[in-house]
Amino acid sequence: MEKFDGGNFHLWKFKMRMMHSKHGLWKFIDGNAILPNEEVVRADYNEKKGDDMLVHINMVKALVDQLCSIEVNITNEDVYMVLLMSLLPSFDNLVTSLESMSTKDVDLQFIVARLLHGVSKKKEYESSETTTLLNKTHKSNEKFCFYYKKFQHFVKNCLKKKNDEKEKSN
Repeated sequence: MEKFDGGNFHLWKFKMRMMHSKHGLWKFIDGNAILPNEEVVRADYNEKKGDDMLVHINMVKALVDQLCSIEVNITNEDVYMVLLMSLLPSFDNLVTSLESMSTKDVDLQFIVARLLHGVSKKKEYESSETTTLLNKTHKSNEKFCFYYKKFQHFVKNCLKKKNDEKEKSN
């Protein structure tokens, strides 16, 4: 499809409508399509970590490449904004810090590096938080009952196990 050159608008408009209808895209142009809300879009990689961030970044890059291949003018700032606005709310602090930087100091490579670093820091924090939680829940010398699943006594002294065995034998 050729770009609109300013002549015969009605014919060009008709061709555009037919082309978009053929590919099932006209509903997005005329406003009849139901678009997913922001939470649904963000949920595409909700709860995903590490490599999935890289997959998300590559997906955004692929979309930009596709748009550029059909000669859509996309600025670097557009790419940065789409990438940053598609992140989960847990990245809001990182997004704010990147947005506050001068655009001449930021490029896509820098943003990708910051995002991947943010994911690794988040993983590190979550693993240390889990370890801390486990350390707080019990001491190494406490008695743990694997039958009752609590820190109170050993299995050999478990009254619940003895009562259950007694009921089974009756």
